[in-house]
Amino acid sequence: MESMERMMRINGRINAALIDGLNPEHWELTDGLGGQSIGHQLAHIAHFRYGWLRAWAPGHLGAAEPAFRQLDDGSLHLIPEDAAALKQVFERGDEAAWNAVQRLRAAGETVKGYADPAMMLARTLAHDANHRGQIMTIMRIHGLERTHIGKAMYGLWGEE
Repeated sequence: MESMERMMRINGRINAALIDGLNPEHWELTDGLGGQSIGHQLAHIAHFRYGWLRAWAPGHLGAAEPAFRQLDDGSLHLIPEDAAALKQVFERGDEAAWNAVQRLRAAGETVKGYADPAMMLARTLAHDANHRGQIMTIMRIHGLERTHIGKAMYGLWGEE
C-alpha cells in the first residue's frame, strides 16, 4: 500500500499543478462540440472522490465534499469558486479516499464490485488521467501552450 499512497500523493500534486497552470478564463473553454468546459472537467475529477465514497463507503466520507451540484434544469453548478477552493476539494477528497481505503482494508471489508477497496484508488488514478487528457485536448484546440504544466508534472514523479 505504500506505493499506492505514493501514487495518490503524486496524482494530487499533478492535479494541483494543472489547476495552477490555468488562468480563470480557461475554466470556461470547451471543445466546441458539446463537451464539458475545463472547469466542469476539473470539478468532475474532484467530485469523483466524494461520489464513490458516498455511494460505496458512506461511513467513511470524512472531509470529502462535493465539487458541483445539479440544478433543477439539469445543469451543473460548480461549488468551488476559484482555484484555491478547488484544490482544497481535491485535497480533502484524496485524504478521505485514502483514509477510507485504509480503514476498509483494516476491517477486512470490501467495496461493492471490488474485492480490494484499494482498487477504488486505482480507479481514481485512471479517472483523473482520463479527464486531464480531455483538458489538455481542449487547451490544444484553443492554441494554449501546456509546456508549463508538462514541466511541472515531470518534476513530480519522483518526489515524495
